[in-house]
Amino acid sequence: SESMPFIVDDILINFDDERSRATLMALAQLSERNQVLLFTHHGQIVTTARELRGSVRHLLAHSGQ
Repeated sequence: SESMPFIVDDILINFDDERSRATLMALAQLSERNQVLLFTHHGQIVTTARELRGSVRHLLAHSGQ
């Protein structure tokens, strides 16, 4: 059967940079099996996700700015 997408909204809101990076890497690993959608309005999370692009096969980071 098909796996369900994992959809989260601002789960990193209270995380420091180190924890955010570690969580983004964990989500990247999860994305090998499931579609992961992470919504955030924090620019630093988007910046960190973009920095990880070399370590992640599929990443789309969109900013409304």
